Amino acid sequence: MKKLLILLSICLASATVSADTKPSDSSVEELLTLSEAYKLVDNMLPQMEAMIKSSAQQSLEGKTPDDEQREVIETVLVKTNALVKQEVSYEKMKPIFIKTYKDTFTQTEINGLLEFYKSKTGQAFLKKMPSINQAAAVDMQIKLTNLLPKIQQISEDTLSEVRARRKTTID
Repeated sequence: MKKLLILLSICLASATVSADTKPSDSSVEELLTLSEAYKLVDNMLPQMEAMIKSSAQQSLEGKTPDDEQREVIETVLVKTNALVKQEVSYEKMKPIFIKTYKDTFTQTEINGLLEFYKSKTGQAFLKKMPSINQAAAVDMQIKLTNLLPKIQQISEDTLSEVRARRKTTID
């Protein structure tokens, strides 16, 4: 009887340990599908395109490009955006997601997340997240826009300090 209890204890202990092992690729892939992870990438692409365009405009330093420069800028933007779409596609990002999830979660946690996303609450969460993200993005954009003058002032002050140091060193 004592041997049976010990054997049972060992079996239960090993079952607990195995439940907290690294998750399987298939369970992570199922979670990515249920949680609509592809939408993360889909939503990220327009933001990246906007950042690239904004960066190009900032590089002009307020100058208006002539027709030839505008054509070059447009060509660069089109090629850059195509490259980003190709390299940051969900299919290219999926292995990164899988590795990150496997490194972060246990199989037990993945199972719990799968259960959540299959539930009515999980489905409601998924349906409402785009609205939440959009509202947060608008608020963040306003906050960041308000920060730009302060950031520009810091840059100008720092440049002035560097120039002053150089002038002192030269004199």
